Amino acid sequence: MRGHPLISAGLVILSGFTVALGEDLSKPEAGALIANDYTIGSPILAPQGNPYYFNWSDAPFRITLSQSAGYNSNVLGLFNGQAPPPGIVRGDMFSTTTVGASTKLWVGPQQFFVDGNYGFTRYRTDVALNTDQYNFDAGVNWQLTSRCSGSLVSSASQRQSTIEELVAPGINTINSFSLNETSKCLISGYISTILDSGWSSAQNTQAVAALDNYNAVFVRAGLEYAASNVDTLRAVIRFTESDFTDRVSSSALGLSDIGLANKVDQVNYQLEYSRIFSPKLSFDGTAGIAQIVTFAGPPSTGSAVQWAPSYSASLHWQWSPKLSLSLMSARAAGAPTSVLANVEISDTQSLALNYQLTPKISLQTGVTYSASNGSTGLVSGQAAPFESAKAVTAFGRASYAITPFLSATASIQHSDRSTEGLEARSDLFLIGLSYQPM
Repeated sequence: MRGHPLISAGLVILSGFTVALGEDLSKPEAGALIANDYTIGSPILAPQGNPYYFNWSDAPFRITLSQSAGYNSNVLGLFNGQAPPPGIVRGDMFSTTTVGASTKLWVGPQQFFVDGNYGFTRYRTDVALNTDQYNFDAGVNWQLTSRCSGSLVSSASQRQSTIEELVAPGINTINSFSLNETSKCLISGYISTILDSGWSSAQNTQAVAALDNYNAVFVRAGLEYAASNVDTLRAVIRFTESDFTDRVSSSALGLSDIGLANKVDQVNYQLEYSRIFSPKLSFDGTAGIAQIVTFAGPPSTGSAVQWAPSYSASLHWQWSPKLSLSLMSARAAGAPTSVLANVEISDTQSLALNYQLTPKISLQTGVTYSASNGSTGLVSGQAAPFESAKAVTAFGRASYAITPFLSATASIQHSDRSTEGLEARSDLFLIGLSYQPM
């Protein structure tokens, strides 16, 4: 398998500068040079015999590096029994290298930030499937007097769909862009106003998935009531307008005949509740209903309206100092991501366990079940060919903190997805090394 010796060697060198937090370092003599796990570049001269340790949190930039290698038994997410294209093997070994950087700048009470990472995945045999991925965001966390605060964030990302998300077998690259703002202002002792808005775009490279490409704008407004530090109640309304860009250009294909619309408006009415029962037990929940209006063509063709209930409930329990448990169950209606439809209504249940075996070794395991159904929202028209999907994913992971900044992981994941009765399975084995200054 093709490796990346420079990256691997760099991680090893970096680990040599890192020791465990809290290690008892002997006091140097006056004028000695200090070099430890926090040192960046040249050693720092200790003034007047008092050692000065340069912490990563004082650095203007933080650099992250990660290197992983593994095996994917179903690279393209093919259905069981489906033959791969010529020149492509079904399962292949791969390696992924990722480099990231972040910085923050305070200007009075305003915090400006920039974060980004870039990575590339290379296969041993299926070199035609080599991919790149990135994620960048920049913005400001703002504070206006002691009553109002919020954020303004722009982001861009590129990634590959996982087998659970694939509308159809193959490599699908998702390019996402967004610009979002949030704001919350205290208007009384316990009540705050909420006003959020934003724009987003998702573009898929796979031909079938490209029919779900969209541009969307939203506005979210509501009230928050927080009478204590343990209870929070919100009532919010969110309006979203989505335009499916590739369906307009593909109208000649008769998409309206199978119920696919060019535009969807959605209004969510929702109550949100959060409660901290104890230092060991916390709960977050929502309940609401969504009004969905679909437009199959020009305004003269009319529209259709449907209603979809939604909810979510998540519970986190710190069972013991070493063992924690997380449970989640949810139903949501939103933009389609894994089925071909106007609106994707998804049901998700998950269970995750985390066990701290030693101060340096942690173990995680979990399982997630999801069922997605595409809703056309039209009173006429046949169902789209990829309008429903189910997936079960189980995973196990072990992490070892070599130093406070350097960690190693090993994981295994099994995924089983069915689309319109056709099943696809995948096993993913992965080992990795990550350097992330805190």
